[in-house]
Amino acid sequence: MRALLLASVLLLAACDTAAIGDADDAAARGALARDGVTDIALTRVDARTFDFTGTRALERCEGTVVVNRGPHTTSAAIQSRCE
Repeated sequence: MRALLLASVLLLAACDTAAIGDADDAAARGALARDGVTDIALTRVDARTFDFTGTRALERCEGTVVVNRGPHTTSAAIQSRCE
């Protein structure tokens, strides 16, 4: 019984972590889209940071997005270079 309870708690924790990860991915993509970037490819660097490539105004762009999640808001900081 105790093992079943522990397994249930671990499964719920994993689901919550996955949901946060998906939300961070969506926040990063949304910030890049608002910045005019299309054809976005993200690579997770750590819990809050993504490297990206994409296109803005026919130029190829690459850079980093950091997602900051607070209790009531989410923001993203973008560093990019386009050529």
